[in-house]
Amino acid sequence: MTNFFVTSLHDLKLSLHLGVTVEERKKPQTIKATFKLYQSTNSECCNNDDSKEYICYADLAVKIREYCNSREFKLLEYLCFQVYKLIKSNIPKSVHVYVMIEKLDPKIEGSKCIAKCEYSDLNAPTFEKA
Repeated sequence: MTNFFVTSLHDLKLSLHLGVTVEERKKPQTIKATFKLYQSTNSECCNNDDSKEYICYADLAVKIREYCNSREFKLLEYLCFQVYKLIKSNIPKSVHVYVMIEKLDPKIEGSKCIAKCEYSDLNAPTFEKA
């Protein structure tokens, strides 16, 4: 069994143009992004309170927001994987990543629900919120 130190950011609210149809993409929608970073417990930041090797989740949040604000997206799955790739390109290769994107109002007639897409490069059990 491998132990991981997990750093996460939950429910980062973003306003972006998302939807399969042109009409749906015209008006910005609020979505939530959540990500988890799985680092080895041998990471320097686990053993040194002044470590310069930490991953700044606030910097990643800014990068995600900037990326999403400058584009339109048709598919939740595509958006989720692009956010995953953006995070991976800004952290050490040894860190595993989990991303969840939630569309808060998918406009399904007669239903009040949330649509989600999740992606992870870590072979682990489900990551439901507690």
